[in-house]
Amino acid sequence: ELGGLKSLVSLDLFHNNLTGPVPSSLSKLSNLKFLRKNKNYLIGRIPREFSKLGNLKILFIINPRIE
Repeated sequence: ELGGLKSLVSLDLFHNNLTGPVPSSLSKLSNLKFLRKNKNYLIGRIPREFSKLGNLKILFIINPRIE
């Protein structure tokens, strides 16, 4: 599970054909500064838990199925 990688700073999941909802477990990545998840098939809402990512500076989730 990605949520266990506490010292991860950058996560680029661009164009990986990911499906389903945006995992709330990503909110456990407290040192994350960059997250890119566009060009996937994710659905639903961005989890409220993402507000816990206080170090996050850049978030790319460009997908018409994400609210």
